[in-house]
This record gives sequence, C-alpha cells and structure tokens, in this order.
Amino acid sequence: MKTLRAATMVASLALVACGNDNTEPGQPGSFQVLGTAQSACKAESKSDASPSFGTLKAEAQGSSVLISHEDARYNCASKLKLDASLSSSEILVKEQITNPAEVARCTCDYDLSVELKGLADGGYTVKLLDAEGQLVGTASVTIGSSSGLQVAAKQSACKANPPESYVAGDLKASVSGVLLVSHEDARYNCASKVEMRAALQGQTIVVQETITNPGEMAFCTCDFDLSVEVRGLASGSYTLQVLDSDKQLVGTLQIVIP
Repeated sequence: MKTLRAATMVASLALVACGNDNTEPGQPGSFQVLGTAQSACKAESKSDASPSFGTLKAEAQGSSVLISHEDARYNCASKLKLDASLSSSEILVKEQITNPAEVARCTCDYDLSVELKGLADGGYTVKLLDAEGQLVGTASVTIGSSSGLQVAAKQSACKANPPESYVAGDLKASVSGVLLVSHEDARYNCASKVEMRAALQGQTIVVQETITNPGEMAFCTCDFDLSVEVRGLASGSYTLQVLDSDKQLVGTLQIVIP
C-alpha cells in the first residue's frame, strides 16, 4: 500500500455532504453529487503486500445512479469522500482522502458509495479512480426505459487450467419467467472478477461482460461459467447480443418473451 493511502475510515456508515453541478442551477437535468457513504472496517490487515482494487458497481434508481466501490483498501485511519464529474456520457468518479496526515499501521477493506442525481435519460460509462489516480474499473449504466431491467449476475469459480488454444465457450439463453443468459467456459485471467450486464436498445438486448477489477492480474487463465438473470422485459421478440470484455461478439440469439 502506497503512503498516499493514509488515515482511517469512519467506523459507521456516514454521509459526507458534497455537491457538484455541471449545469445552471435549477435547470432540468442538473447533475448533483449527493454525498459519500463509508462503511466501518470490514477486514483489517497488518500487511499491504497484496493490495485489492475491490469491485465497482453502478445501479440506476430512477433518474439517480448509485455508484459503489466494495472492498476498497485504504489505511485504517483514512476518511474518504467520492466526487464525480459528468462529461457527455462519461461519469468520472474520484476518491479522495480527506485526512492525509493521519496514518495507522494497518489497512482495511471498506465499502464506499455515492449517489448521483439529475442525469438525463441515456447510457453512461462510469469510470472510478482511487485516491492515487489508479483505475479501479469501469461500468455501464442506463437511465430511462432500459433502467427498468433488473439484472443479477453470477460467476463460477475457476473450472480448469485451460489449454493454450483459445475456445470461445458456449452461449445459451432460456426463458422461464425470467431471461437467463449463460456463457460457459468464458476464458479470462485467473484473478478477473467478471460481471454480465444487460441493457435494452430497442428490441435488442445487449449483454456486456465487464471485468470489475482490471488492476488485478495473475500469471494464468481460467475458464469460468458466467450467467445473468434479466427481469423487466416486456413481451415480444428480441435479438440477444453478448459481448466479451474486449467488446468482441460472443454470439447472437433470437429469443421470445411470452
């Protein structure tokens, strides 16, 4: 852990008021940063030999977006806040240590979150930087009609050390009250945390595989089974497209929601 990560986190969930507005006050769609929530220390470590970038999540809630950084690792004394700026369709979130002079001899994992309000309908890319300016990860979120989708993703443990030759894996989709999309034997780095995220574009359901911890790498690859449940789709015929983390097409399927 670098020395910049100083000082302890709040022992209970606290809301730190802060604000940011990129448009004229009072105008529709005025972008606001409502505040930072910081959990108590989840797990304490005396060593910083294995830093963790944690997991980034972005969830639409009406015209608001809740951005969370789970298992963010900082010095035990650190107090943090998250600030955000909006540029076109990109939301840039930066973590800041508000008490850099306070340092303890341990590190902790914390859950951080911030709520953004006043976003216009559309798709956004969220980029999160830690207090050292390192990229934690990127996520996609949609405000508007597509945000009505309810998505729950799963990732299996590493299934096997795969052969050197790449195998694209098997794409499946089934409908039984809920759309279940699965990508079996998806090949990623052994350390990768991968989420399948869904967005609706007209009659096309786009499922994007996203690595939520891009800063963590191992010297091996694994085959994983990835899946996502998608709820909230209206009845009708849809085209399903699945893209891997490099935005390469895994496959396309035709489905019908009764």
